[in-house]
Amino acid sequence: MKLIAEAEKVAKTLEMAAPKSSLAQASLMETRMLIAEARRSIGIIEAGTSTGDGKDTAGKRREVVTGLMGLRLPAAARGVGRPLEWWWSSG
Repeated sequence: MKLIAEAEKVAKTLEMAAPKSSLAQASLMETRMLIAEARRSIGIIEAGTSTGDGKDTAGKRREVVTGLMGLRLPAAARGVGRPLEWWWSSG
């Protein structure tokens, strides 16, 4: 759940940048999809039901975590490199 919380923080940052950057818009959409999939998958895992795709729940959880950790976001959205103000103005 900590990764989901971190992804939600990134999404909030991207929401501010999205109006000025198509890269931020695409990253925001991908982040929202990954968060939704993570929540669905965790709900399935916690309920102890089948994932419906023939994979075991431990494998599904690994997929979710890998997906969230693998977000490819601009460095400014990750808090690395140039300040976010630069990123917004360069869009």
